[in-house]
Amino acid sequence: MNCSGSKTCSKGSFYMQAWDQLQGEGAASSSIYPYEFTDNQCFWSRPTPYHWSAWGFVNGEPGEDPWAIPPVEKLKSALCHRGPIATAMVAGTDAFTAYRGGDVFDEQSPLDADLDHAVTIVGWDDAKGAWLIKNSWGPRWGENGFMWIKYGTNKIGSVSAWVKARKAVQLNDDCEPFKPAAAHVVQYQDHWNVVSGEHIVANFKTKDEAQKGLDVVKHYNLSKQCYLGRPDWNFEYFLAGSKTPVGEVAGESCKPFNFEAIDVDKKGSDWDLNDGDKHIKTFKSEDDAWMAYAYMRRHVFQQQCTMATVLFTIAVDGIARRPATPPPGVLRFGGSPGLAIDRRLR
Repeated sequence: MNCSGSKTCSKGSFYMQAWDQLQGEGAASSSIYPYEFTDNQCFWSRPTPYHWSAWGFVNGEPGEDPWAIPPVEKLKSALCHRGPIATAMVAGTDAFTAYRGGDVFDEQSPLDADLDHAVTIVGWDDAKGAWLIKNSWGPRWGENGFMWIKYGTNKIGSVSAWVKARKAVQLNDDCEPFKPAAAHVVQYQDHWNVVSGEHIVANFKTKDEAQKGLDVVKHYNLSKQCYLGRPDWNFEYFLAGSKTPVGEVAGESCKPFNFEAIDVDKKGSDWDLNDGDKHIKTFKSEDDAWMAYAYMRRHVFQQQCTMATVLFTIAVDGIARRPATPPPGVLRFGGSPGLAIDRRLR
């Protein structure tokens, strides 16, 4: 709760929201970041290398109600094919809170009782007629943090969902720093570059376009040009120090992302980063697509903007595309010379 942004201990939230919000920063292991029954400050200094590559509801087929409790056999199949299952239940009872193990927990909550807790189903025993669940309340509760709970008890199985983990990786911005105050426009052969020291920030077809690109660099105080997957990167963004650029430049024409709808979809042999029905970027590698997704969530990209032929992403951070073999340091978006950045709206 401390780091997911999905409300507080008292108000709670669903695990799907926490998964989405943690995707950008990653999650820590429980051994490094143990559960505490209190709202605390988030400590991002601890390693957070765990991300997901996909998640879905057990009742995920068209026409199925994801909030409904799946049949026992369907949940068993999901456990076998998907691994541990996150699920909701009614847990705000004295009996559940006081459970210390020994017996199979069997309590029937009222039909109108609200779902108020999430646990993880990790196994079952038909001889007991029960699920084995792992709670988040530490080893002092239940049987060292676990419980055997009878099938159907207290609405266990509601809103059941699986999550597919990807290889552990720490998100670290891979950036080339430069000084925005030293940025200026120079001509090189038949095009114009925005440069800072020996670093080429971007190139343009005309001096006027380059000047507009320079105005963007200075307005947002851009100081880092960051890449995903160097040396053969295909995803790039700018930062102002360690933060997403904030504000706006006169003359921008902006198209917002539906941030909550950003997802990765397979298309033929490629992987598309989409915003609902709108296409953002195509990747050859599924891993690269999900990494780009994670960085978009980490920096909260919100808009894609253009100014004349200068194309840049203004979001709560930035995203740009680069052709397969651009000159080092030259930023291109969609194959056309220009500047691409991302920024925060406010």
